Amino acid sequence: MTTYLFKHILIRDTVYSMQLRTRLRELHARAAEAIEALHADNLPPFYADLAYHYGEAEIPDKERHYALLAGRRAADEYANDEALRFLTRAMELTPSRDKATQYEILSARETVYDLQGNREAQRHDLQLLFFVAQGEQKVDVVLRQARYAEQVGNYSGAVETVQRCVELAQTYQKPAAEARAYLCWGRAEWRQGHYHAAMPLFEQALSLARQANLPDTEADSLRNLGNVHLSLGHYDEAMRAYEQALPRYRALNYKRGESATLNNISIVLVDQRDYAQARTYSESALQLKLMIGDRIGARIAHSTLGEIAWHFGQLAEARQHYEAARHLSEEVDDPPGRCEDQVNLARLAYREGDYAAAREHSRQALDLARGLNDANIQALALLFLGHAALGMEDYAGAVAAYTESLALRRALRQEHLIAEPLAGLAQTWLCEGDLAQARGCIEALLPCLAGDTAQTRRTLQGARDPTQIYLTAYRVLHALDDPRADELLRQGYAHLQACANRISDADLRRQFLENVAPHRALAEEARRILLSGAFQFGGKS
Repeated sequence: MTTYLFKHILIRDTVYSMQLRTRLRELHARAAEAIEALHADNLPPFYADLAYHYGEAEIPDKERHYALLAGRRAADEYANDEALRFLTRAMELTPSRDKATQYEILSARETVYDLQGNREAQRHDLQLLFFVAQGEQKVDVVLRQARYAEQVGNYSGAVETVQRCVELAQTYQKPAAEARAYLCWGRAEWRQGHYHAAMPLFEQALSLARQANLPDTEADSLRNLGNVHLSLGHYDEAMRAYEQALPRYRALNYKRGESATLNNISIVLVDQRDYAQARTYSESALQLKLMIGDRIGARIAHSTLGEIAWHFGQLAEARQHYEAARHLSEEVDDPPGRCEDQVNLARLAYREGDYAAAREHSRQALDLARGLNDANIQALALLFLGHAALGMEDYAGAVAAYTESLALRRALRQEHLIAEPLAGLAQTWLCEGDLAQARGCIEALLPCLAGDTAQTRRTLQGARDPTQIYLTAYRVLHALDDPRADELLRQGYAHLQACANRISDADLRRQFLENVAPHRALAEEARRILLSGAFQFGGKS
């Protein structure tokens, strides 16, 4: 009797449960249908609700439809985790034979993974996309593969892949894809320091974008043209390009492009020694990057903010930003970022007087940059390797590092960036007691500092530490009893005061003048020889 009653209770509960689930499915289906009817003219805000109700109603076709739409909407609003949840659910519900829907879902999901810097997941979706793409869809997939190669530092692979993409885009008459392909090609060349090869590629992308009325690609082309101009020391042209790109991004509500451009403008302002304004732009960029979940973009903004703090002598703050940048680089597969992180840490260690650490970070940066074939970062890493060697009195090592950095700058045709390795060589030869070699370096350096010329402005804007250039040149000329020494010191002090005068905040201005060792040393040298009143300087106290 007990067994019978037990089975009867189980049957009753099972039947009741089945009736309840059936009733709940019906209610969820009715709820979804009611939403569709009531909000037929404005369904997008209800895509997530509809996906939920049709999921609970166990109507997979409808759930898949709305899950895809909800995922796309969430991605557009930078709700990245929610976008991935809906897109992954839509993928689970899509039959393997439905290649078209799979392609649509994977394309959207790969874009989110790209923004997040989740390279492993992105690589997996690219592989899936390759197998489901049909016909002209292959153009888009090859372009995505080229962009991925560029992002992970495989620049030669990116160029090879994107050239195939250009051919496919022309075959299928896809001007949008062709424009984006030239854009990717240009970025891969720019990353390798091939600036004069990158310029016409970006110009071709811009031309195609305008012909095909592609405002997003037009903005991207302008911004990347700005990057090339910046690399070549054409600061006015770079700023003009960025200022054209920024309103276009804002009109499109494209936060990723807007934030990148804000940080690009900040970098120009840093080079122009307008640090306070640069900080405002980079802080805005970082805020946007964090809002949209762009971790690689956030790393770049942290790096720029670290450099600004470094220029003010705020080394603890600089370290916070540099460490935040390094943490983000480690979270994602970002070889170019890891390379830049090591340069930043080398710069910081050098300013802190920890030359052994500066040397180690510089060597790591150099190894990474050589693996990426990034000549620009190689030259920068070699500069700080030279500084570290000089600080450790390894004069042979300093000469070797500075000489290679100088050769790379000249090979890249970055004449505005030769002053720092030249000054480093001059200082090294002076320490060695080889005044003839020191004089030779100074004579090569002085034309870069000759008066208020365009070349001088470009040199001072491009240099990481222009005050150190003036200080070194003065000390070498003074040691040589060269009559030009005092005039060069006057120029350097005037430049330092001009930079300080652009800082409206009195405390920040004081930190800029007193906390930065080269600034303090140059001011002390100037005060020592200016007691006679031979030179007069303006500036805020």
